[in-house]
Amino acid sequence: MADTGAATPTTVARNKAAVRAFFDRMNAGDVAGAFDLLTDDAAWFSLSTRRFSDRDQMRASIDWVNTELLRAPIQQTVTTLTAEDDRVAALTEGHAVTVAGKHYDQAYHFLFEFSGERISRLWEFNDTYHSRTVFALSEAGDLPRTDPA
Repeated sequence: MADTGAATPTTVARNKAAVRAFFDRMNAGDVAGAFDLLTDDAAWFSLSTRRFSDRDQMRASIDWVNTELLRAPIQQTVTTLTAEDDRVAALTEGHAVTVAGKHYDQAYHFLFEFSGERISRLWEFNDTYHSRTVFALSEAGDLPRTDPA
């Protein structure tokens, strides 16, 4: 990551607003709208898998989780936003109910990196034990798939 120097107050406010819009869209189940805020070559790191996924892989995974595993999308409540340079850190609490009736109550830390006005990298950190327990993840952090993919 190149050091871009200090961001202007306008840039910091714009980036924080984009992160809030991202979570608002995800909460509403508008995954396509949320992903419109990402660059075409965006990468998303998940602590569960300990690897980056590209934009299309992550979108497909979220769509699948929302339709196959959850009764409704995870509702993220942003508790803290901190921004500096081209990055925004977000602490959130996520809540959902699985189709099997299990409660998913997760604490997250997200780090968003911006390229201009769009999100280019996203790091997602959470309680992997809780995710593994609720969603029956494999040891590698993979979701239980019932589709042939």
